[in-house]
This record gives sequence, structure tokens and C-alpha cells, in this order.
Amino acid sequence: MNSSLEIFQFILKNLIFGFGTKYRENDFQDLANQIKAMVDEKLPIVFFLPAFPCKSSNPDKVLGINADFGEHVAIKILFETAQGISKIYEHGSKAIIMTDYHTFTEQIGVKQYALTYISNSCNRW
Repeated sequence: MNSSLEIFQFILKNLIFGFGTKYRENDFQDLANQIKAMVDEKLPIVFFLPAFPCKSSNPDKVLGINADFGEHVAIKILFETAQGISKIYEHGSKAIIMTDYHTFTEQIGVKQYALTYISNSCNRW
């Protein structure tokens, strides 16, 4: 079994932009402690990403309602990191992306079809 330190370092290398140049391991001590607790309990490493449900409703700020390449890359990196941990840690890893679009619909003026469209485009990846 891999140690919590190995898993922690794998996450830093794969998910933390600027790690090694701008940030150091001790900048993420809370994360290291959470990973150690999960490993000690033999639990899967879980990534939970609360995601905004749609693009901006301001057409001057976006190219459309579809998910863009940046979102594709972010989701890909998150899931590849979870898969990589599952290869080195016997209790595995998973990534959960959750959005509460009902909270935002009326406040930001985004129609239901736009919310469904971006969700479907992300699910295809």
C-alpha cells in the first residue's frame, strides 16, 4: 500500500498549478492531514468539486453556452488524477462534480436549456 505522503505528493504534482515553483508541500498541510486520515481509515480518496452550473449569462463574456476547452481540460485532469490514485492506492479514488443549478436559475437569468446543455456537454467527456 502506498503511504499518505506518496498520495499527497501525487495530488500536488497533478492538481496544484504552481507546485514546486510558487508553492511547497507545507502550504497544503490541511490537505496532507485529510489524506492521511482517509488512508489511515482505509477510505477512498474523494475529490468533491462544487461547480457553477453554467456559463455567464452576459454574451460579452462568453462564446456560447457550451462547455469550453478549459472546462474539458480541468475535468480531464481531475478524473485522471483520481484514476492515477486508484492505480497506486488499493482503496481507490473518485471525483464527484456537483452543481445546484436550481439555486442560480432565477438570480442570473439563465434558461433551463442552457443549464442542461452545458451539463450534457461535460458528461460527454
